[in-house]
Amino acid sequence: MSGLEGLGAAASVIGMIGAVKTCIDLLDILSSARSAERDLEDLLVHLQWQRIRFYCWVQETGFTEVMVKQESTPTLQASEMISLLPHEFRFPFMLSHIHRSIDNMNGRLRSARLVLERYSTTSHSNRESWLEKLRRGLNPDADSNSSKLPTRRTGSPRLSLFARLRWVAGDEKELSQLVDGLRTYNVELKELLPYYKMTAFERRVGLVLVTSKNLAAGIAATESESQSVSAIEGDDQFRQHRGAAQLLERGYDIEARESAQTLHPPCQSQNEGLSPRGYCSDKAPSPYSFQAQPSLYRNISEFTFTQPGSTDSSTREFASDGTAPLIIEWRYYSTKITTEGLSTLDIRIHMLAMQLQQSATLPDISVLNCLGHFRDERNHRYGMVFEYPKDGSKTTPVSLRERLIDDHKRRLRRDLDDRFRVARILVTTIYRLFSVRWFHKNISSNNVLFFENNTNPNTLDTPYICGFEFARRDAQFEVSEKFPSLYHEAYTATEQRLYWHPDRIMATSKRSQGNGSELPSTSSPRYQREYDAYSLGVLLLEIGLWCPISRIFKDSKTDDLLVFVAEVKKRYVLELRGRMGKVYAEVVNRCLNGDFGCVNAGDKAEQSDLDADENDERRSRAFLEDYERLAVSMMERPLGL
Repeated sequence: MSGLEGLGAAASVIGMIGAVKTCIDLLDILSSARSAERDLEDLLVHLQWQRIRFYCWVQETGFTEVMVKQESTPTLQASEMISLLPHEFRFPFMLSHIHRSIDNMNGRLRSARLVLERYSTTSHSNRESWLEKLRRGLNPDADSNSSKLPTRRTGSPRLSLFARLRWVAGDEKELSQLVDGLRTYNVELKELLPYYKMTAFERRVGLVLVTSKNLAAGIAATESESQSVSAIEGDDQFRQHRGAAQLLERGYDIEARESAQTLHPPCQSQNEGLSPRGYCSDKAPSPYSFQAQPSLYRNISEFTFTQPGSTDSSTREFASDGTAPLIIEWRYYSTKITTEGLSTLDIRIHMLAMQLQQSATLPDISVLNCLGHFRDERNHRYGMVFEYPKDGSKTTPVSLRERLIDDHKRRLRRDLDDRFRVARILVTTIYRLFSVRWFHKNISSNNVLFFENNTNPNTLDTPYICGFEFARRDAQFEVSEKFPSLYHEAYTATEQRLYWHPDRIMATSKRSQGNGSELPSTSSPRYQREYDAYSLGVLLLEIGLWCPISRIFKDSKTDDLLVFVAEVKKRYVLELRGRMGKVYAEVVNRCLNGDFGCVNAGDKAEQSDLDADENDERRSRAFLEDYERLAVSMMERPLGL
C-alpha cells in the first residue's frame, strides 16, 4: 500500500469507526419498541431483524475488536487500527464504501428517530456504552428493556384513536421506508464480505434467532399478508428464518404443555371412524390441533412398494407414488405402548416431518424433503415418506457405508476435494439440526445416502443425511420412547456401537445382554448434543481415511470398544493430518472429545444462580457458538486463511 493509500485508509477507518458506533446507538432505540396493531407489530419485527443483521455484520467483519481496542487504548494510531482489520477490509476503496453505506443508514435512522421513539417503552441512557448495546442486541432475551414481541394476534387495538390516525397519516409509510432502506444497506454491507464469510454471517444471524425465544416468537408471528410489509417480502432470508421460527414456536408451545393430550387419539380399529388420514374423525379438536399440518398426514394405501430395503438398512424401503420414486423409513414402536405414549409419539413424528420439510428448503442443509407420514398399525410402525432430490438420479441410492466397503475392496480412494465437500456438508447439516433443537441419535455411514448421477469412480455426489427413526427434540422434558425388541439386535451390534459416545458404550456394557424383550429408555444416560457430535467425528474419520470404521476396528486388534476409542483419538486422528490436513484433523478431534460449549469456573459460578431453563439456554447457545466457530467455519475456510 502506497503512502497516499495509507493516508486515505487511515482517514476512512477513523471516520468509519465513529459511524459504526453512531449506527449502533441509533439502532438501539429499536430494542424497546413496543407492539401495537398488526401492521405495526410486523414492521417492528422487521426493524429488529435488520438491527440484528447489522450487529452481526459488525462482529463478523472484526470491527468490534477494533472499536474495543480503540476505547481501551485512546492513543491507538489509525495504522494500528487498520492492522487489526481482516485483510479484505484494509483497502481505502473498501473502507470508503463501508463508510458511505453506514452513513446512509445513519441518515435514515436520524430522519425516523422521532417516529421510532413514539413506539419505544423506555428512555435510553446515554451512559450505556455502544458495546453494552451491541451485546444486548445479540442476546435479545437478556435485554431487560425489550418488550416481549407478540406470539398471538389480539383483536382489540392497543393504540389510541389519535395514535391510529397518526399511524395511518404518516408513521406507517415512514417505518416501511425505514425497513426497506435498512434492508438495502445491510445487503450492500453483506456483499462486501469475502465469499467464505457470507454463509458464516447468515449462521451468526440465525444463531441469535434460535437462541432467543423472544425474537423467534416475534418473527414467527409476522404475517406475509400484512399490507405494510408486503413490499419487503422479497427478503428470502427473512422468509426462511420465519419458517424456522414458526417450528421453534411449535416446539416451545408443546414443551410448555407436555402433559396434555394433543393430537386426536387413534381409533381402536382401522375400520371404524377413520378420516382419510387415519385419525378418528369424530373427536373434538385437541388443544394442539392448530399445531398440525394436515397435508403431512398420508395413508399407506397411497404408495406402491417397489423393492425391499437396501442391504444396509432393515428400516428403509423404496416405494413410488405414481411415477415418483420415494423412500419410506420405518419407525417401530412397542406393542405395549399406552394410548398416552402413542399420542406423544404422534406429536414427535409430526413435528419431525414438519421440521424436515422446512429444513429441506434451506440452502445449506442436506436432508431429503419429507412428504409426510402414516401409521401402519398392523406392523406397529410409522412410515416417514421422503422424495428423491430434484436434481439427483432416480435409481436406487447407495449409502456411504456401501460406497466405502466397495471402494476399499477395489483399493480406490475418492478425490480429495470431493471428500472435503462431503464432510463440509455433513458438518453443516448437523449444525442445522442442533440449531433447531433436534437430536439425530443415529448418525452413521449407513444413514448417509448418495443419489449418483455419474459413473466416475473418483468423484462423489451430494450426500443426504437420513435415518431419523430414533430422532427426538432436544427439550428438557423430552424422553426417548421404549424401543421394541425388533431393535435389540441392531442396538447391541458392535458395528453400530462404533459410532457411540464412550458414555453410552459404558452404560450398555454394564447392562446384561440378551434379557428382556424391550430396550428401556433408561438403559443409556440422557442423550446430549455431544453424543451426536461424537458420531459425526467417527463419520468424518471414515471420510478422511476413506475406510469403513468396521475395517479400522478390525485392524486395531482389540475387541474392547473403549480401548478402540482411545486408539482412534491417539493414532487414527493423527493419521488424518497427513491425509486431510491439520484443520480437518482438529475438527474431528473436537467432535470426538466434545470440545464445544465448555465453561470455565467463573461461568459455572454464574450459572449456579440461574434456574434450569436459563442454564439450558446458556449451555445451548455456548455449544452452538463453539460448534459453528470451531467446526463449521473451520471447514468452510479456504486453506491458508
